Amino acid sequence: MQKKYITPTIFLSLSILSSVIVVPAIVSAQEKCAFSTDLEIGSVGEEVRCLQRFLNANGFIISDSGAGSPGKETNTFQQKTKEALMRWQMAKSISPATGYFGPLSRAAYESGVNVVVTPAPVVTPSAVTVVSPVGSVAAVGTAVTPNTSNTTNTTSSAERKVKELIKSVRDAIKEAEDDIDDAKDDGEDVTTPEKRLARGQDKFLDAIYAYLDGNYAEANDLIAAAKESVADAVKDISGSKQDAEEAIQDAKEALSEARKEINDAEDDDDDVDEAQDIYDDAKDIFEEAREEFDDENYTEAEELAKKAEDRAEDAVDAL
Repeated sequence: MQKKYITPTIFLSLSILSSVIVVPAIVSAQEKCAFSTDLEIGSVGEEVRCLQRFLNANGFIISDSGAGSPGKETNTFQQKTKEALMRWQMAKSISPATGYFGPLSRAAYESGVNVVVTPAPVVTPSAVTVVSPVGSVAAVGTAVTPNTSNTTNTTSSAERKVKELIKSVRDAIKEAEDDIDDAKDDGEDVTTPEKRLARGQDKFLDAIYAYLDGNYAEANDLIAAAKESVADAVKDISGSKQDAEEAIQDAKEALSEARKEINDAEDDDDDVDEAQDIYDDAKDIFEEAREEFDDENYTEAEELAKKAEDRAEDAVDAL
């Protein structure tokens, strides 16, 4: 099947296969836009006009009158189009809702365009018959409800497991996005974590498509790969807790060894003043490393711990 990019939030709106009541009706498809490029203020073309028609038709009115109003849509993307688009993005939980019609918005559009259903004229039961989805025959004007009594019972444990994993990774992706934004605001280089997160998002989307196709084993493998990439992205931002712990332990041992060497030298009436000063400096750096670790700044904690270890070794060399 052809893939259309969707976000974790949009996936919830797809929620898996609810029961449907088939009501006879005259059905007309809403105009379908063929978006091929991103749209923003300054964009010009028929894709802009189609976007304006879509927004107006769905209650996100661009203008009450004049250019951009229903029936008077234009081919120019300006401020009022942006504001209407932002309202639609917020309604679709597309974040950030910037009024920029990019990949996320196009994916939401692709997954969210509904069919307009107009009630059919009253027809006598004998006039026409229709076949219901479960194979029974019903007269036009009669609501046909599919037999869903066994739906819950036929939901496999594999499907439930994958669904739960998808939810957990969706939440992890959102947290990673927030962490990356915070790191970016702090002036940190987030190029690598962004790439890792993008790979995780790609795997996540592939997992969703596999899930929707009923390929639960494949979906499980893909979601596991997505989870690993997202975890790596977070690790790139915050550093490795384990690495920081090991560096702190190494520094602690180096300080202990330096303290012993200084004490032995002092017992031998050697001059230990310089070594003691360096040792005190190493100990101060070590305490800073511990504080950074407690604040979960593992990268900084690791760097400080290594510096403390080096200074402790310098203290021994100064004896």
